[in-house]
Amino acid sequence: MTSQTGKQITLPQEISRLIYLADTLRIPLPSPIAKQLFMGDLIALVSTKGYKAAITDLAIPENQLRQSMTDGAEAGPPDESEFRMLVCSQALEAMEGSLDQLGISKYLATMSIVSDFAKASKSDMIAFRRESMHGIVADEDFPKWNSGFAPLDMLTQGVYQGIILLLAKSGIGKTSTMLTLIESLAAQGNKSLWYVSTEVPMKMLKWRMTPILQRRELPAGFEIITGQLSPKQIYQMHMDEYDPERIIIHDSPDALGGGGSDGRRFALEDHYRDMVTLKEQCAAVFTVSQVRRKDRVLGMDSVAEAWAKAWYSDIIWTISRTGFFPDGTARMHSSVVKNRFGITDQQLQYGYDYANLVVDVTDSQPSFLGDGWDNQDPEDIDPTVEATRPERPTKKAKVQKAKAGSGEGW
Repeated sequence: MTSQTGKQITLPQEISRLIYLADTLRIPLPSPIAKQLFMGDLIALVSTKGYKAAITDLAIPENQLRQSMTDGAEAGPPDESEFRMLVCSQALEAMEGSLDQLGISKYLATMSIVSDFAKASKSDMIAFRRESMHGIVADEDFPKWNSGFAPLDMLTQGVYQGIILLLAKSGIGKTSTMLTLIESLAAQGNKSLWYVSTEVPMKMLKWRMTPILQRRELPAGFEIITGQLSPKQIYQMHMDEYDPERIIIHDSPDALGGGGSDGRRFALEDHYRDMVTLKEQCAAVFTVSQVRRKDRVLGMDSVAEAWAKAWYSDIIWTISRTGFFPDGTARMHSSVVKNRFGITDQQLQYGYDYANLVVDVTDSQPSFLGDGWDNQDPEDIDPTVEATRPERPTKKAKVQKAKAGSGEGW
């Protein structure tokens, strides 16, 4: 390299190696890491545009860059893990004793970014599709399909390849609804499905599915997977056993967020961003989310902890329990508050048998959210007022306890 005085500078072998690896691997450097590196601007530029960009953008002599590339290549073929190790070790070395300068918040945030960069892999989430727009044949038939779960299909008029997010308060039955959805999808003729549970042990899930298993034999391509698997890990498994027709249910990324509120928010944003990549490679991704405890009326902004959930989801539907029918069946309210490619702001009531995981939509009809009961909390519904129909059950029915072993609250 050449200094401002015109004197040639010989770069350390480690920097030459970094320049070579950055040019050949093209792994973008996060800005907070690049700021910690010696010649971080150069390495960051080379990692995205190649070493030749430094000739024009940073006015570095071409012959010097070529020499650095040659010196860097002498250490052997490019290796991603080596590049990440060199970058992170230099960044950590530069950060030693910089706590006072950076401040505790920025210091911890940068340390977290360095840790994530060290563990990542270039091949993790790079799948994409590319087609010429020239000669595309217009397709007027939108590729929607029925899930078989009647309330969702009635509210959306069909689902599609996307992220389909279920919102509900704790104890309302998100897991039970997902298990019912599994049976519904099987009844529609789907052959490939992964149900990934991050919270419930395998033994308990199999017990909870007993009513379904007594009614039908599920396809061989339907699998239960339990464990703390992130969307990125599910993506990697899916690509290893690739099936574009596979439906994936992730219940739920909420159990994976760690640390304080900011840490959980950033982690969940990453998980949902990874689900965007995942949905491109499969038939659909269903997932569930807790809601903000203070929200009595559930809407698109009711997602707990990370607003990015609402950004990245294609369909958002809600469920809440407004009481019980005299036979003990739960009276459920459902609405669709976001639908990227379809009808939205719809609501209906239906019956749900928690014990047997069965939906009853007899006499259920969707209506516009603005036409009446607006996803209201049952305490706000006045059965004597026309606009609040359908009427809530009586107080006695409302507080009726579920039968033992019913599974209510899953």
